[in-house]
Amino acid sequence: MVFYATPREVGLYAGAVLVYACCQMLGQFAILQTAVSIWLEEGGAAAIRRSSKVAALLSATALVVYALIAGVLTDSPMRLTLSLAGFAAAAAAGALSQPNLTLAHLSGHWEALARRQSIASGASLIVALPLVPYLGIGAGVAQTAICECLFAVFLPRTSEPSPVRPHAHPVRQILSMSLSNLLGWLQGQAERVPIGVLGGASLLGIYSVGGQVARSLADPAATGLVTVLRARMAASDSPPDLLRPAVIRGLIAGLSLQVVALLSAGILAFLLPADWRPALAASVIASASLPAVMVMWSVSTYVVVQRQTRRLLPWQLLGVTLSLSGGAMVMVSLWLCLLVLLARDWIGAFGRLSLVGRDLGSRVHVLTAVALASSVCLASIALFLGRLLV
Repeated sequence: MVFYATPREVGLYAGAVLVYACCQMLGQFAILQTAVSIWLEEGGAAAIRRSSKVAALLSATALVVYALIAGVLTDSPMRLTLSLAGFAAAAAAGALSQPNLTLAHLSGHWEALARRQSIASGASLIVALPLVPYLGIGAGVAQTAICECLFAVFLPRTSEPSPVRPHAHPVRQILSMSLSNLLGWLQGQAERVPIGVLGGASLLGIYSVGGQVARSLADPAATGLVTVLRARMAASDSPPDLLRPAVIRGLIAGLSLQVVALLSAGILAFLLPADWRPALAASVIASASLPAVMVMWSVSTYVVVQRQTRRLLPWQLLGVTLSLSGGAMVMVSLWLCLLVLLARDWIGAFGRLSLVGRDLGSRVHVLTAVALASSVCLASIALFLGRLLV
């Protein structure tokens, strides 16, 4: 789709994606991460419905304003404004779908959700692809909007469970989760600012492509793992019993996904020109953080379910600081930058484990240390073989 857009349009589109992702983190995802627990409290259902409407309104407003501003900065204001406004529809549909999505999670309709998500994704692609020659990069926005709207319509309707817990300030929980999500989002994105400013577009492109190769499968897998874990913990009488197996599964999944990422990088090394080798080497280093990412997501989910989100704050602030510091290291070397960011993820993983040490036991800490050593060894072997074979 980039071939049908000017560089300025691509930049404005990237800005819209950033605003859209930020709106999701502050609204839709904050509600999603707390809704299952809140719904089972007195007045929780009404609070979720009200918060979803507010999130939809604010997100759509922010994206419409951005679309209008972006339209002024391009030679074809009407086309770009209407295209980017599709993000507003996607954000509103995603936020408004949270009450029905929460009920589906509480009812355990995982297969139905996966099936309907696949149908919505497939249908949106069928509609959007023929529009590429006419809408250019706007076809990608249309695909996102159509997918979110169809999924919201296709969500299964289930009966509401009765509250089982007393009222516990649901709006405060959602706002606390919004702040936590914002810091988590900054932890994963803040390094791009110094990399782009100090290293230039070329190094930022290398870093972005490397990260995409390493985490293209890991992020959806982590999201799926956490979604199921959150629902089970919220409905369980003993969430700590679910934490240990979840962390161990996360470590295994992270190492498995790292192997897949390394194989993908190896295949791409033979298919792509030599100019792409630095990006592929960056993906190898970034892949060593995948087990840490899975641990962080799992433990953070448990802490949120336990209504102790504030305990994550020091480690999130440290993560943002390391992200900015790591990005600044690009002035010395891209590889030093990547190593600092790798250390950021593993420090974040062990830091979160320290918050739940009593519920996990020392065995999980040892397994996490073994996973760290294994992931670094895998990445080192891949880099060594890459130099020999490519």
